[in-house]
Amino acid sequence: MIFSTAIGMFYALGKRVTAGRPQWYVPVFLALCAAGYGVSFVGFDTLMAYVYPVHGYVGLAMVALLVGWRIACRARFRRESVRRERLHDLQEQCDDPAVPENPQTRAELEEALDESEADSDRLRRVMTDEISVSAVRAGTRSAGRESD
Repeated sequence: MIFSTAIGMFYALGKRVTAGRPQWYVPVFLALCAAGYGVSFVGFDTLMAYVYPVHGYVGLAMVALLVGWRIACRARFRRESVRRERLHDLQEQCDDPAVPENPQTRAELEEALDESEADSDRLRRVMTDEISVSAVRAGTRSAGRESD
């Protein structure tokens, strides 16, 4: 076993496994190192005969799960996409100084934000930033046209 590589790998694995409980890092790290040291005596041929096929099957299972999840959630993604387009339109109406304040539009915006899968406050900030950037770009383009 190449110990410098193993220590780095066990360090990363230990940190990942104990991310929620950092106080468990040292015992987990030591247990992983001991397990790795013990497995190193099994023999390379024996490890490869068992580990590679299992690793391949686990990889195939993960790909199948991800594809299945994507297919199963396709309708949910589509609904969220339509909702976000509507949210963007409502936010533009609420932020447009040329359009008079409409309580119904504001209420509809709040309701749509609450229905979204995303965090309402973060989604509002992102939308406001996007609209501000697009308004600045539109203003820059129109100002450039006026100077021509």
